[in-house]
Amino acid sequence: MTTGPKSTFSFVLSDRQEASEYNFITFRDKTLIARRDSIEALDTTPEAVKRFKKNIQKMEEASSSVYNLNFDVNVTPDMKIILVMDPDGGDQVTAYGNGNLHMGYDSSDENLVMRGVYTVERGTYNFTLQDIIIRDFTINSGSSISFHGSPYSANLDITAVYTTNANLSDLDESFLQDKELNRTNVPVQALLKVNGDMHNPELSFDLGFPTLTN
Repeated sequence: MTTGPKSTFSFVLSDRQEASEYNFITFRDKTLIARRDSIEALDTTPEAVKRFKKNIQKMEEASSSVYNLNFDVNVTPDMKIILVMDPDGGDQVTAYGNGNLHMGYDSSDENLVMRGVYTVERGTYNFTLQDIIIRDFTINSGSSISFHGSPYSANLDITAVYTTNANLSDLDESFLQDKELNRTNVPVQALLKVNGDMHNPELSFDLGFPTLTN
């Protein structure tokens, strides 16, 4: 398979689900059930017809067959990938890129496997820190997400950049000695590096000065 325009693949890294998400749970009004039962008590439908309707209903409610699905997908920048790392905090990767991914699904145990490497061409990383710091970082081209079986244990190798203007003296006190430089605001790149298992990635930070030379 090859991804087409306007395709979206979303993956939420969370095992938690609300009961309302299950479509086989039905909330009923007891008053309506009592009314339905009273109407059924007056039903004059022949027993043969009732049995026929019940047999049809049983056939419709029969459990589905066990099946296996295997996909080899050529992922192109036409598809948007959304990786929600923290549903509560809002940490999320949105990316466009390339990769060859194998996905398999077994309905008997609901086991999903993914293998392959996805290389980011462009994207953003919404970074939050306890709802105090919220920043949208631009993901560097060449960053990657590797899958080696369980999609929950994918490996991240992502470098993202947030660009702002800052006073040099705020970054290093040594600039306070220079009257010219301590009044200078320059473009500063805050570099966020995310590596390792997506369940518990290692985060590191660095600074870049794109307009300064040694």
